[in-house]
Amino acid sequence: MKTNIYQGIISLFVGSVLLLQAIISIAPVFGGTSGSRYWPILGYAMYSRSYSEGDFVDIYRLLEGVAEDGTIIPIPKESLGLHLWHYRNLVRDLQQGRKGAFEHLFSKLPPGTDIVEIRVKSFPVAVTRDGPVEKDSVVLATFPVPNRFRVHQ
Repeated sequence: MKTNIYQGIISLFVGSVLLLQAIISIAPVFGGTSGSRYWPILGYAMYSRSYSEGDFVDIYRLLEGVAEDGTIIPIPKESLGLHLWHYRNLVRDLQQGRKGAFEHLFSKLPPGTDIVEIRVKSFPVAVTRDGPVEKDSVVLATFPVPNRFRVHQ
C-alpha cells in the first residue's frame, strides 16, 4: 500500500515537470518567451533562441560611456574586472533600472571617471548564411548618469 502511494506521488511529480517543460518549450510558437526567464527548465542549448539571417547575436551587450565633451569611453568587461556573466547581469540590471546597478558600475570604474551618459550597445556580430559577420553596434538604450556619480570640477 505504501509503495503504491509513493509511486503515485513520484509519478505525479515527474509528470508535472514534464508537462511544465512541454508547455514552456512550445511557448515561443504561440508568442511566448523563453530563455533565462524559465531557468532551470529552459536554460539549456536545445531550447535556446534561434537566429535568422541578419539577426544580431545578443549573448551579451556592450557598455560605453559618454564624457561631457562627447568623447566615447568604451567600458568592456575587462576594464571592470568582471567575467562575462557578471558583465551581462550588470547590463541587464542597468536596462531594467534595478537599484544598485549604477553603484556597482561606478564602483568598478577608475576613480575620477566623469561620464554623463551610459549607452548599451548590441554585440557587433550578425548571423549570415556564411557564418557570423562583424557588424557595427547599434545603440539599444541610453541612460543619463545621476549627479551623485558625476565628478564635479
